[in-house]
Amino acid sequence: DVWIRAKLEELKHQVEREMAAYRLYRVVDPLLDFLDDLTKWYIRRSRRRFWKAEHSDDKLCAYTTLYTVMLEFTELMAPFMPFMAEQVYELLRVTPETQAVDSVHLRDLPERRELSTEEYQVEHRIDLTRTICELGRSLREKARIRTRQPLSVVKVGTTSSKDREWLKAGEDVILEELNIKKLE
Repeated sequence: DVWIRAKLEELKHQVEREMAAYRLYRVVDPLLDFLDDLTKWYIRRSRRRFWKAEHSDDKLCAYTTLYTVMLEFTELMAPFMPFMAEQVYELLRVTPETQAVDSVHLRDLPERRELSTEEYQVEHRIDLTRTICELGRSLREKARIRTRQPLSVVKVGTTSSKDREWLKAGEDVILEELNIKKLE
């Protein structure tokens, strides 16, 4: 949850910077990259949390984060993808706040905030973990080894002690994503 919110804050910063400089053509790629982060990583990695049978705090937190992120993303994409943003906004109009505003185009752009040190570290740790997973999948594809086939070990080289720490913190995710028994 912290990671996707940090990614959203970075997106807000990029959109604000490019719009202020009238470089609107440089906003669409970051919007699409964020959509990729949201769908191919956050939602996919959070599926178990969404599918839980019981109504736990974790499930509620996951849904709240997803709703908030989608609403703010819709507000950010409205100037660039107006019809799609309006359609998504109509689906998100379930709270009194959104019910009061008839169109996403009548809402203000979401305000950005500075990331805390902890949020910044979480963002970079998850980005590193995700990069390792993508590289691992790429290597599996190149070698024509399906992810369903477990492998014994993956070796990752790094020159940074902080990266080494962050890889250890993301070890479970890497092992699960790549179906590997051990990370070295």
